[in-house]
Amino acid sequence: MNAQGSNSWKITLLALQAFQVIFLWIHDWVPLGRLNDVAEVRRADTPTRLVTVTLIQSVPFTIGLVFSAFYLKQQYPMWLDEWLWISYGLLLIGQLRAWWVPYLFKSDPERVERYQKMFGNTIHSCRNITGSPRIPRIFCCIWLPRPLWRHCF
Repeated sequence: MNAQGSNSWKITLLALQAFQVIFLWIHDWVPLGRLNDVAEVRRADTPTRLVTVTLIQSVPFTIGLVFSAFYLKQQYPMWLDEWLWISYGLLLIGQLRAWWVPYLFKSDPERVERYQKMFGNTIHSCRNITGSPRIPRIFCCIWLPRPLWRHCF
């Protein structure tokens, strides 16, 4: 692929990464129609826990986004490649653990009840099987932009 084509892919993937980061920062705080239920999330968690979870889940991806933008027109340093692979790999593991394993196999009844309260009024991307929590937030569950795709192009 020529340099211009490679740069357009990097810009596209950077935009996808930015979308992911913005979504991580706001999804528990800003009403997004049927994609989230902010009122139920606030009933289920204390403000301190919400702030803590937001920081833990958002800061590593924000760091990756900032440095991805900084190095957009040059080759990424090895540490940034590793940062992106590790952070998005951990995101994938977290999504598998929190959503897909309980959905496809067996889930903790307490988690099912908690998720039903928090996400019962949101859009669901999968029908309920195994008595597990239904999978809300389709964008969050399938959106793994930068590191998993960037080496393919």
